Order: sequence, then C-alpha cells, then structure tokens
Amino acid sequence: MMTHTLCGNTPPWANPAIVMETQNGFSDVPLPTPADNHLAYCRDRCTPEGSSLYYATLFVPPGRRPAWLGINTLIRDIQAVPLKVQDAGLAAIKLAWWKTEMERAAAGTAGHPATLCMGQETAVEVGIDPVARLVQAVSISQQWPRHFTQAEWDACCRDWGGEAFIMAARTLGLTDSANDEGIRQFGAASMRLTQLLMLAPAISQGWHPFPVERLQQAGVSAEALRRRDPSDALQALVGQIADEALRSGEGAWKSLPRSVRLQLRPLRALWRMRVAEYRLALQAGLPLVTQRIRITPLKKFWLAWSSHALRA
Repeated sequence: MMTHTLCGNTPPWANPAIVMETQNGFSDVPLPTPADNHLAYCRDRCTPEGSSLYYATLFVPPGRRPAWLGINTLIRDIQAVPLKVQDAGLAAIKLAWWKTEMERAAAGTAGHPATLCMGQETAVEVGIDPVARLVQAVSISQQWPRHFTQAEWDACCRDWGGEAFIMAARTLGLTDSANDEGIRQFGAASMRLTQLLMLAPAISQGWHPFPVERLQQAGVSAEALRRRDPSDALQALVGQIADEALRSGEGAWKSLPRSVRLQLRPLRALWRMRVAEYRLALQAGLPLVTQRIRITPLKKFWLAWSSHALRA
C-alpha cells in the first residue's frame, strides 16, 4: 500500500519536539486523529480551492461530507490512472486494485484515505458494482483507438459519469435504487458536456470525444481535429452534441421526484457549473478545440449557493 504525503511541509504531529511537548503538557497544539488526516488528504485531492467540486462541497450536509469527499476522491483517483500511467498492463493492475480496496472497505478493513473517509456503512451502500463499472469504463477508454463508435461513447458516459453520480448520490442519502436510472442518465449527460469542455486538452493527449459516425456525418476529418481547425462544420458538431447533452441532462433531472432533487443539490450545482461554462464558450464562439473555458470562482459559488438555497 502506498503512503501519501498531504503537504510539502512536515505536519506538526510528525515533529518529535512538538509531540514530546504535547505529551508533557507544554503545548497547545492538538494532535489530529487519523480521521483528520484522511479528510485532509481527500480535501486536498478532490476539492482544491477554486474548483467546481470545492464549491459544491460547501453545501453538502456536514454529517455526510466525509463520505462525499471519500467517494469523490476515489472517483478522481480512478479517473486519473490512464493520465498518469502509460503502460496498459500497469494501469490495469492499478484499476483492479480499486475494486479490491472497495471490497476491503465494505468488510471494514479499508486502507486508503478515500475509503477510510467513506466508512464501512457507505461502502456497503455504494457496493462494488458501480466501482467495477467505472473501472471498466476507464480501462476501455485507455484502450480505444483514436476514433471510436457511438455505442462505445454512450457506454463510456453511462458507466463513467453515470456511475460516478450514482456513487455520489449514495453519500447524499439516496440508498435505494428506485431512481438510479434517472440519476445515471443525469451523470451521463454531465460526462458528455464535460468531455466537450475538455476538448482542447483531450486533443493535446491524442484523444477526443467524437464518435467516428458523427465525424463522418459532419464531414469533419481527423486531420482537421489534430490541426484544431475551427471550421463551421466542427463548430456545428460541437453545438449539436452539446445541445443533446443539455436536453438529456435537464430531462433526466426533471424526471426525478422533488424529494430526490433536493438531496442531489450538490450534483445539480456541478451540472449548472458545466452548463454555465458551455454558455460562456458559446458566447465566445465555441473555441473549445483551442481553449479550456472556465467560469469565475464567484460564479461557481453563486451557482452552488443558489442550487442549495433557492431550489429548496
């Protein structure tokens, strides 16, 4: 098991002098509990200040926040594997490890800060299946050729974004599966929109979220994408896919009962941030093949707060 350093500086509780003073009653520096350490790791890992998840997390009920941070850290670490590990065999081993760790968490023997924050009860409620589907989607995405099919992309969005939203919903108190399909569709639409917003860095890494059928129908070549040629055809394709994602996401959200929507307000805030970024890109002429468009932290805070306060 790998160890993790929370910060570049040595924490107070690792300083022998401070530990000795505390033991002798001469220091007011409290020694943090292991739970504090796990929370600090998860906060640093998945909610850096200014990020969308940072602002969405502000309005998660305090009692549910450790599990929320734990599950989002787990999701973030799984998603990061293909970006950090180029060797497919090593990546497969790392991804498979997460399924084993989730099984350990459900058995009460978690070893990673994410699953320790999550806790055994939440690990049992989440279950291994959503994690396995997320791992599978991430694994397949690493093996894709430069172009892939519509069916592959749909499966990726469902098993990546959809399962991520299902797991997050469990930490927000939705423990039954009655509304899972609507939540899954909502997460899949969010994943589609996020992929469009991340188009510029994806192209830099030799990947893009356009199924080959859509490229052919739009008359856009792979070479034009590599050149980041903002042709009218490519701009129209981006707009078309974004409109589909927006309709699908809003439709899925409205299909959920009001009581469920109230519990899922942090996820709603994340969705609204993605929509706001797309609207900003639209105003700028959709330069998504060359730029990563971001809204301001103030706008993120407003969207998170209004999703929580005004929609109750």
